[in-house]
Amino acid sequence: MSQSRKILLDHSVPKRLRNHLSDHEVHSAQYLNWEQLENGDLLRAAVENGYQIVITGDLSMKHQNNLEEIGIQLVELENTKWTILRQHAREIREAIDNIGNQPFATVRIPLK
Repeated sequence: MSQSRKILLDHSVPKRLRNHLSDHEVHSAQYLNWEQLENGDLLRAAVENGYQIVITGDLSMKHQNNLEEIGIQLVELENTKWTILRQHAREIREAIDNIGNQPFATVRIPLK
């Protein structure tokens, strides 16, 4: 069993993913009323509130922010369409479990 992590789902990730990550403490940006926060501001708020990982569909976020300086890790999803995403919950869990000390991990999810 993996170590439990505190995880934030950003605006682009369906909230229903939370149900597939039951080994972790997971909240959505919407649940926290952080809809107005974007990119670096969202990542800094996450760190300030004890989150260790942000799951995002924004594939440019890792390039726009110094993740190591901010102190957060990203799990990027190449597709956030729920009907497809839900079929890849195992791969997302594996990315979380295997991220180690890396600043980000990408979960390859087909477009169809």
